[in-house]
Amino acid sequence: RATLPVDLALLPGVRRRLADSLVGQVRADSMDLGLLAALAPGAASDVRGTVRTALDLSGTWERPQLFGALRVTRGSAALAASGTRLNGFEAALSLRGDSLALERVWARTGAPADTVSLTGHVVFAPLRDPRLDLRLAARNFLAVDRPRLATLWVSTPSPLTVRGTFREATVRGAARLERGRIYIPELIEKRVVD
Repeated sequence: RATLPVDLALLPGVRRRLADSLVGQVRADSMDLGLLAALAPGAASDVRGTVRTALDLSGTWERPQLFGALRVTRGSAALAASGTRLNGFEAALSLRGDSLALERVWARTGAPADTVSLTGHVVFAPLRDPRLDLRLAARNFLAVDRPRLATLWVSTPSPLTVRGTFREATVRGAARLERGRIYIPELIEKRVVD
């Protein structure tokens, strides 16, 4: 449910977003995670899990405010870009006006110890250059599993951190490739025709 101030006039050059208040609510007590995956077609397949959320929207177009929480439980998916299969996926996010707190985003790829986790927060004020404070830790995580390209397991001896504004962020930490295979395709003779 939402009330969004927009001008739907059939005239060109009209400012569509009006300077008025945004009001909205999103409630879901057991939504299928596959519905959220439909927002990014092709990014993942065989998506399963449950989403619970209670979000409230306020503020204006220039300074939107979101309050509430989002939880994902018993999630699983096959990621198209990396070829990785997430056998377990959990997330706990909180929205606090102009900031997002990643209390726990956790995934597993195989054995119970093969995990990756992301924590931290993002402040969206100003909206064009958000402030980041994120921490990524991995332990024997299967990051890439693409046949005839690469299969790589990654760990972080010291967690990777991203701090600063989006445009001037600093990345620190260490990543180690525990094991893997990289395939070099055979060179193909090409006949160039003028």
